[in-house]
Amino acid sequence: MKTNLLASFISASLLVTPSAAAGAGTSGQAVVADLCPPAAGDTPTRERCLGKQVTAFVQSDGSVRRIPFATPKGYGATDLRTAYAMPAPGAATPTLGIVVAYHYSGLEADLAAYRTQYGLAACSSASGCLTVAYADNNGQTSTVPPPSPAGEGWDVQEMLSTELAAAMCPECKLLVVEAESEQDNSLYVAVDVAVQLGARSIALSYGSPESSTTPATLETHFNHPGVLIVAPAGDGGYAGQPQYPATSAFTLSVGGTTLSMSTGGRGWTETAWSSTGSGCSAVIAKPAWQNDPSCTKRMTADVAAVADPNTGLAVYDSNAGGWSQVGGTTSAAAIVAGAFASLGVAEQGPSFPWAHSSAFYDVTSGNNDSAGCAPDAYYCTAATGYDGPSGWGTPNGTAIAPFGQSDAGAGDGGMNAGDAGASEGGAHDDGGSGPDGGGGGTDASMAADGSSSGGGSAGGGSGSDAGSPASASSSSSGCGCSFAHGPSASAWLAMAVAFGLLLRRRRTGD
Repeated sequence: MKTNLLASFISASLLVTPSAAAGAGTSGQAVVADLCPPAAGDTPTRERCLGKQVTAFVQSDGSVRRIPFATPKGYGATDLRTAYAMPAPGAATPTLGIVVAYHYSGLEADLAAYRTQYGLAACSSASGCLTVAYADNNGQTSTVPPPSPAGEGWDVQEMLSTELAAAMCPECKLLVVEAESEQDNSLYVAVDVAVQLGARSIALSYGSPESSTTPATLETHFNHPGVLIVAPAGDGGYAGQPQYPATSAFTLSVGGTTLSMSTGGRGWTETAWSSTGSGCSAVIAKPAWQNDPSCTKRMTADVAAVADPNTGLAVYDSNAGGWSQVGGTTSAAAIVAGAFASLGVAEQGPSFPWAHSSAFYDVTSGNNDSAGCAPDAYYCTAATGYDGPSGWGTPNGTAIAPFGQSDAGAGDGGMNAGDAGASEGGAHDDGGSGPDGGGGGTDASMAADGSSSGGGSAGGGSGSDAGSPASASSSSSGCGCSFAHGPSASAWLAMAVAFGLLLRRRRTGD
């Protein structure tokens, strides 16, 4: 299905690079390894997790500090929320999905350790906050997947994606879907399962280079109106070729940055990470909402977040011995998926940053191919406005928040407080709109360009946590209303009048 470009990834699988003074948590040279390195026996259908881990720091005196670290190294939850100007969490509890391969039995305990470290409220299966579901090639299953194979770090990847997404949306319910293997069929079906179980924003943890034989039928797994599916752009630089499903017309493609503390401006600076993926798809048609100047098909990335393992991120994984410092564009994807869920803009889909580019911190320096790229420099070089490595930039939560829904998917149905499987209850698929209107939901039609059209169902979900109808979403009436901070007095009055007329008609038989 997709070309196996083993040679292009081998050189990136083990790197020794200088650790940044700010954020890395330890001075010296960082030894960085792929969590899921290329293998000689790779098949074209294998999806690699796109996380990276700092395995050791080589000190100036020649001594080596190896993982695990006794205390967190890299940016923590508080740092990330500050860097991306995230407002205080609201009362809504949208469901945030994470899709990974294989089973990790330490998920709940490790998540608890991370949340305790950073003062985040507890999130357990007993409370209904955390649900784990399993998927195979046919859909949801009760069969527990095998653990991560030897030599691969899918357990660290699971904790990386879950903890970083939760850091950005501590109020979210978490739905982790574990696929039976790293083959694309299983992982793609796992996305469908996450949607069926109520996820409104989904962080993907994998990708592989697309090829001219990537079939269009794969797109159906990512075509879910009203649900944001966030894909990493890749860790092989511009030369690594565009990654699928980041090039899907229905995903939000996320590139990576190098994040550092500073004394001026917002208190942080970002440059394009030298290994982030970017590029122009060879096979996926350009969505109507994309308008970059040179790429005639789908261009990546759309946005970005910190991914450089040297200005890395702290995650806790007991299977790896405790605290690790990580990176990779799966880190960036998890951060963006969590941020968009918390800010209430996930339902607006991958077109959101293209319509609201001023709500992002523009990344204007750095590149992912020092030799340059053709046909246009923006494919691999960050600059003012849109560019491939960083898209429209990184999230500015304060600027994005006004475009969000006040309910942000509160009361999603289909999640219960059961054991390792999620309930079969239906998802609360109410349509969503931001200040620019536009419906979307279970009944919304999907245009060829990947944007939703038509009115959406405003019905509440079923299941033990089924919520109320989506009062703050665009309804099938085509109102196009937006209640970013709750309905105004005039809006309440209009709804009351409409309701009175409806009752009168029913009573009189009109």
